[in-house]
Amino acid sequence: MKIKGIFANNSAKTHLIPCFLLILALLFAAVVFTADWQQIRDQQKAQTGQLTPEMQHFATQLPFTPRGRTIFLAANPTFVSNFSAECHEPSHQSLKIDGCYFTDGTNEQIEIFDHPNSAQQKTVAIHETLHAAYNRLDRQKQATTCSILQEFAATNQQLQAELTHYSAEHACTELFARVGSEFASNDAALSDQNREQLSKLSPIYAEFINIESITPSVATLDN
Repeated sequence: MKIKGIFANNSAKTHLIPCFLLILALLFAAVVFTADWQQIRDQQKAQTGQLTPEMQHFATQLPFTPRGRTIFLAANPTFVSNFSAECHEPSHQSLKIDGCYFTDGTNEQIEIFDHPNSAQQKTVAIHETLHAAYNRLDRQKQATTCSILQEFAATNQQLQAELTHYSAEHACTELFARVGSEFASNDAALSDQNREQLSKLSPIYAEFINIESITPSVATLDN
């Protein structure tokens, strides 16, 4: 009887092992499917990037949320006196370029003109980082954001004129960067309609920047 009792206990344990492994597999699958792998990659790049002491100090002065700062650092930001070839698009020849963001789908680069005006550099840094942030929105959020931004631009003559320099493919990322870096912090100068549209965009911008901490600046043109 004792032997049968021991055998029965071992059998129960044997049946528990597959159940335990199944639970572990389900937990692992939940982690895999819910993890933000882009954010994990950004954190790794931000931690391993080689920034100059000047850029490290500059980054601490920018009004980013932790997520926004991670994206900025992950994009290998640098001060330049001459921009890379990727920044010189034919349609932008008439524009004064103060900053540039480009990506090959894997690696990213933010270039900021080595300008003596630090306030201008901050605006440019926010602008270029918002390009990177827009790339990280899922398709549904991009579509919703783009629709609101197009409504915003439709009643703003300045933006309408500037968008003539950009293809339809790049119009929404440009609007996202322009509105977030230069219009959002100066909502007193906006029409009631634009303020209403901005209020719909604020939760998205709040993932990356602290709008209330941005110093309003004169609008500029860049990539």
